Amino acid sequence: MTTTIPRRAVLKAAAALGLLAIVPMTGSAATPIAQGAGLKFEVYKDSRGGFRWRLKAGNGKVVATSGEGYKAKADCRNSIELIKRGAAAAPIEEIL
Repeated sequence: MTTTIPRRAVLKAAAALGLLAIVPMTGSAATPIAQGAGLKFEVYKDSRGGFRWRLKAGNGKVVATSGEGYKAKADCRNSIELIKRGAAAAPIEEIL
């Protein structure tokens, strides 16, 4: 079952988790803009010598990880770019 969640609810939840700042909206069709979201990707070496990434919120909490190690740093960085491009259009699906 797929449930559509209103954009405003998603933005409020993300703000509550420290993922972005709530910016006042004007009009019903206005698109909120996250300013100073504070998100950053960190690339690091794991204990086995592979490269991994983690995404940190502005409050320093890890909100996502690569889930796997990469032998080459370039492959790790490429996976970050894939996430950055694809996440904006990714649908939100609730599995109940």
